[in-house]
Amino acid sequence: MEKSNIQAYETDTLNSFDTGDSSGAKVYDIEVHEVSKPSLIVHDRSTNQVAYTVDAHHWQPLIEITSKAKNSMIASAVYPMLSSRVEITLQSGKQIVLGRSKSGAGSSFTSDSGEELTWTGRPGNLTCVDSKGQMVARISSQGVLTGKTTSMQIVEGFGEDVLVSALTIEEYRPTTRPVKVSETRLIVDGAAYWLEKANKAESTV
Repeated sequence: MEKSNIQAYETDTLNSFDTGDSSGAKVYDIEVHEVSKPSLIVHDRSTNQVAYTVDAHHWQPLIEITSKAKNSMIASAVYPMLSSRVEITLQSGKQIVLGRSKSGAGSSFTSDSGEELTWTGRPGNLTCVDSKGQMVARISSQGVLTGKTTSMQIVEGFGEDVLVSALTIEEYRPTTRPVKVSETRLIVDGAAYWLEKANKAESTV
């Protein structure tokens, strides 16, 4: 979709969800499962059918997103060691890089339209805004218990990149996801390796 068309959406589209009005946006319900797989099951609210599933692993790629309509994986995410970036590869081969925003608050990426979008908040309660601060997507929940349903709303006209980035961040739940344990171990082991190597280098000087 052209950038000019994307900017034409109403600024209060997502705010209307609080009153039960979902017009102007695509709405999904997300089932969160901490132990069983898939760990996220995404239902299209308009059809009440499963649209996407998300799996977390202890190996790279740490997150895989599958489309039920396409019956194939549409995106995978890796977390480079010793980095705050998240690298998402779409089925088309395009890569989305979620990195620290310019303001230092939240994670930003460049959308299909070429505009910078930023996610802020924490899994279960996330907000995505454009460069003007207008909300384009939101994930809201009353809790993060297993089986708890979380709602996700994305303004119509935005691409699959927004949905994929939302599910990737939602899946990466600190302290509750096995992926977090795996990634933490990688970071700690990697840091220990380079620290030991640096100490050995200093001792030979």
